Amino acid sequence: MGLGNTRIFFHDVTSTDKRNPTLYANGKVYGADRTGGGVLWVLDPVKNTVEPLQVQPRNTKGFSTKVDYYHDRESEEAWMASPHNPMLDEHGRVWMTEPVRPPGAENNPKWSASTIAMDTNDSAAHDIAAKALLSRSHGMQLGFYDTHTNKFVGVDTSYNTHHLQFDWQDRIWTDGDVLGELDTTKIDPANPEGTEAAAQHAWMRVDMDSKKVVPTNGYATAVSPVDGTVWLSVPVVDGPQNKLYMLDPKTNKYKDYPLPLPGASRTALISARMEWCGSRPAAATWGASIRRPANLNIGTCQDQNLPAQAWKPAAPSIPIFCGSINSIRSASARTL
Repeated sequence: MGLGNTRIFFHDVTSTDKRNPTLYANGKVYGADRTGGGVLWVLDPVKNTVEPLQVQPRNTKGFSTKVDYYHDRESEEAWMASPHNPMLDEHGRVWMTEPVRPPGAENNPKWSASTIAMDTNDSAAHDIAAKALLSRSHGMQLGFYDTHTNKFVGVDTSYNTHHLQFDWQDRIWTDGDVLGELDTTKIDPANPEGTEAAAQHAWMRVDMDSKKVVPTNGYATAVSPVDGTVWLSVPVVDGPQNKLYMLDPKTNKYKDYPLPLPGASRTALISARMEWCGSRPAAATWGASIRRPANLNIGTCQDQNLPAQAWKPAAPSIPIFCGSINSIRSASARTL
């Protein structure tokens, strides 16, 4: 983008709360720019103005406004407050995945191990998970820009973040090195350092037979509007972790949905308990992520308002659906 600067790149924008898109009509649009040390741009469509806001990290050791996400750093120690995936909430806060401190395992919070959440109470499994979590360098955390006070507030996390998604309890779910959860209702903006540890969970799994961590990382989270389950796709394509998985926050239980290997035949798809009725694999993630509202048609993929890009289940199956966008919206509105 121009604006007199050839180094501007808007990675993501937001203008409303996705859970209630009637908020902030004719309001400002916020864009995350991963150049120039990290900038949040503000477009006012009423006044026809654009304003850059330098993202402010909490710990400025090594922070540089000369760094951008797409080019080499001027030194090994230099880092930027790279904003990503901004989302507005109902309080006028623009939440982002962003660095609030220098990267490196040595800078992980001392309370990191206390945030680990698992589907077991086995202390040995917890110790394995804690060792793995604390050994990693986490370069992205969370933070928000308060549109009322015009201040940036950083929230440190025990886990790495990439994309964020709100649920209807004001929790933020993130992908990264693990599935992250932050309860924003427990964060005191005036005292984030004193409230952030108790507000978050790093969701992890351990296979106690092999004593190895089972990946809970993924690319983009999706929260079901029907039952609140959280869905991720795991980007490991060469083994048993090639899958979608679901976490039910009400029970702390996971469920895996293995996917066929790349290039698999239709027989392999059926053996994976799915049958293809479209031509775009991306639709599988879209369909599986949202889960089926009760009144939507299952199994035919004949809705003329929806391209044939969905999965059709064979029993037992991934909980997915075929239906028009309008029917999805109306069903979601009735269940929220």
